[in-house]
Parts: sequence; structure tokens; C-alpha cells
Amino acid sequence: MREIIQFVALEDLTSSEFLDKLAEAVAQKIQDKAEKSSTAVLKDAEVAKILRKSVSTVRKWKRDKKIPTVRIGGVSVVRKCDLLEVKE
Repeated sequence: MREIIQFVALEDLTSSEFLDKLAEAVAQKIQDKAEKSSTAVLKDAEVAKILRKSVSTVRKWKRDKKIPTVRIGGVSVVRKCDLLEVKE
């Protein structure tokens, strides 16, 4: 929130313009957070539970590229939105 206020406060605006800009910036931050939550990541055990498969099956599918993965901090995880596509 601090960066929003700093960004908006840099401009020479009337109070009404300032509030409009602030509302736009807050709405954008909320939108960004919503998009990030839809890209939640899952570990192998969580994927296995959702797919009702064993962890070893999930790991094999990841190796065989049947499940798309991303690496975060050296750990291979599955984005929830990608898993929904696999499940269908």
C-alpha cells in the first residue's frame, strides 16, 4: 500500500483526482492478488491427493511431461491452474 501512496502522491493532483488515482491503484493491486492466487502451486503429495494417484505416479507423470511443472527455489511444483487442465 505504501508504494501506491508514494506513486500517487508524486503527482500534483486535486484531492478528488488523488482519490480516483488511489482507487484505481488499489483495484489493480486487488486484481493482481486475485491472479496470483489462481496460480497457486501444489507439491507432489497434494497433486496425488487431487488426482487420486500415488505420489510415485505423479512423479513419473511429471518426468514424462504428462503434468506441466515449474521450478521454484529448486523444487519442481505443479501450478493449480495447470493441474485442472490435466484433470479434464
